[in-house]
Amino acid sequence: MQPDTVVLHDVSGGTVYFDEVADLPNELQAKLLRLVEEGVFQRLGDWEENRTDVRIVAATAKDLDSFVAQGSFRGDLYYRLDVLRIDLPPLRERLRDIEVIAQTYLTSVAREQGAHEPRFSSEALSALMSHKWPGNLRELEGRIRRAVATIRGEIIGAKDLGFTSGRTGGRIFPTLAATREAAEINAIREALGHFKGNVSRAALELDVSRPTLHHLMNKHGIHAEDYR
Repeated sequence: MQPDTVVLHDVSGGTVYFDEVADLPNELQAKLLRLVEEGVFQRLGDWEENRTDVRIVAATAKDLDSFVAQGSFRGDLYYRLDVLRIDLPPLRERLRDIEVIAQTYLTSVAREQGAHEPRFSSEALSALMSHKWPGNLRELEGRIRRAVATIRGEIIGAKDLGFTSGRTGGRIFPTLAATREAAEINAIREALGHFKGNVSRAALELDVSRPTLHHLMNKHGIHAEDYR
């Protein structure tokens, strides 16, 4: 949602998401405060007040505490929004989440573009988990969008994601830990895909016990039903 305008339709009983709420100008902060406190808003170009009952979800990558201290963000609005806070660390600190998030983006982008869903090579996964991600989630989504739009075939390699000359965010090579984890994820996904989600047969093929495979699947956010 753009910070210079807020458009609400008939969303009573639903959820309204405000991205980068720290960038809202003072005038819109006042209007948002009234929406939060009284459930009242005015449509663009309309003098009539409307009432609604919605859940407000606000997000920002900036330090709202310092913005309030500086006077650039209203304290009363901040404390009304700060009811349930979820602090998400940057992508570079969530190594185990990257493969799951990347796969989610890949599925969504392929569906959106009407394309056959490709899969990541082990090299691509290693590159994803070795990169520093200065652009965080938006950078990850952008790289995946570019790859889906330009690849030929069914495999996304590191170069398709824009990682050239073997360099990923300053590293010449991915770390051994990242390489092992990427290989483990890829092997589990391939085995489950081959056996159509049959965990017992996949475990036998991977030479691990069924409980061990379940543990690894939970660790990496892999679900057998996705392969049936």
